[in-house]
Amino acid sequence: MPNQPLTLQLIEAAGFPLVGPSANISGKPSPTTTQHVLHDLNGKIAGVLEGGATDIGVESTVLDLTNEKGPVILRPGAITAEEIEGVLRRKVRSGGDPNNNEAPIAPGMKYTHYSPKQPVYIMNGEKQDWLHFIEKLRLKNQSFGILASDEMIEMLQEIAIKQKEWIFSLGKKETPQQASQRFYSGLRYFDDKDIDYILVEAYPKKGIGEAFMNRLEKASSGSYPTGLTTPL
Repeated sequence: MPNQPLTLQLIEAAGFPLVGPSANISGKPSPTTTQHVLHDLNGKIAGVLEGGATDIGVESTVLDLTNEKGPVILRPGAITAEEIEGVLRRKVRSGGDPNNNEAPIAPGMKYTHYSPKQPVYIMNGEKQDWLHFIEKLRLKNQSFGILASDEMIEMLQEIAIKQKEWIFSLGKKETPQQASQRFYSGLRYFDDKDIDYILVEAYPKKGIGEAFMNRLEKASSGSYPTGLTTPL
């Protein structure tokens, strides 16, 4: 049930249930604005019903109720496990191992998903870790974009001043809702830039932060300072 008045009016006018995928090309970051949809699908669709930017940003929670062991979240979203447990009054597990050999039963479970054209790296560390990694990139004449909280951007102020066009804010660190809303816009912003890497700040896996990190991990090529899969 969409929480969007214009979409509800469309469903009522149609008179029957409507089902549709994300309005993007498979494997590309999901659209959160009309401009994103037109960027991917202009000339392939009849038009766009303008409803404004999305409030949440990441895709919906997918809950599997067919598992014999109990309810399983296959894809985390804005509706958290704790909220579902409050309604079902039973434990809800997280599932969907992308490394197993079973066919995926929900979108975005199996392969690297939601990815821009540049490698994405998750920055798990503090300011010094950012500076160390950035120095590595600069020594190899590699360009980069920074997708981070306002607080981290402020700490990296000297870099941000030098590369204003390569900075995209995820909002305040204490509001992961903003990070989830802005994440795909940030990836798309950098997708159009002539840069070699995208560095994204990690958030705690709590509440909607779990959904944010789920999408970030699927888009990423590795993490720093640990888990770097491509040596620089």
